Amino acid sequence: MTDKDAATFREEISTKTLAKLCGISARRVQQLAGEGVFQKTGHGKYRLENAGGAYKDYCVKSEMGRRLSAESAKEQYDIERARKLMLQNDKEEALLVSTPDATAAIDYIFGEVLSSLAGIAPRLSDDVAERRKIEGVVNDIFGQLSQKLAEAGSALQEGRDPLEAGKADNS
Repeated sequence: MTDKDAATFREEISTKTLAKLCGISARRVQQLAGEGVFQKTGHGKYRLENAGGAYKDYCVKSEMGRRLSAESAKEQYDIERARKLMLQNDKEEALLVSTPDATAAIDYIFGEVLSSLAGIAPRLSDDVAERRKIEGVVNDIFGQLSQKLAEAGSALQEGRDPLEAGKADNS
């Protein structure tokens, strides 16, 4: 490279000339300068040195980013589709129960348990005071169970393990 060529290579060029060299609009040159792709030396002037390489690097990075985001979007779509199919299969195979159905089953079971335990006091004693004491103990136990069920339900809604719910309070 001669001294003359080196001086030309370091010279400043206009927005229009740089746009023509890169095959883009003058407005796009300004936008890319704002993003730091081109080195602006003054009003409407840009450094010719490394402008072509900088634009090439920008185009390569943009294309790679576009491809990665397209692949990522497809990958996310595939993951979500697989998740939905798995949920549908689990439901069809009765491995998954809807929340309202599970709640109804629990309510039914606990209703039966409560009805059965309500008959314990008369079976154990004819004394009214003793019956009330037994009923009080049964009611206390059901209050504790109710609290544990509420904690487990909250844990499920928050995505935590329901078996770990309330352990911090009991420790």
